[in-house]
Amino acid sequence: MANTTEDLTGFTASKTQIEAWKKEYGSVTEISIFLDREKKKKVRCFLKDAYDNITVLSAVATMNDTPMERNNYVLDNLWIDGDKEFKENTRVRLAGGIQAFASIEVLAGEVKKY
Repeated sequence: MANTTEDLTGFTASKTQIEAWKKEYGSVTEISIFLDREKKKKVRCFLKDAYDNITVLSAVATMNDTPMERNNYVLDNLWIDGDKEFKENTRVRLAGGIQAFASIEVLAGEVKKY
């Protein structure tokens, strides 16, 4: 039998819905958090692109002393839709915030001092 993963809460987003979000928000990121070691139960959420949200970019730049608060701020302010566990379950919220922050792509750069 195939190893399948089930959505714990039944939250669904059709391909049509995801395409509609892409038209509305540009790029869309899906975050899945697994609730068991076997990765058979998960919750999901969808986030919009951080680069269209100046308050999120400001938070990323200024809230480095409080990473958990920063991560939750990113999660909350990029939120489109998803399972309620991201709002109500501390473990899911912590993991989701970390993933939301990690989803912000930073271009490689180089600094040289002379």
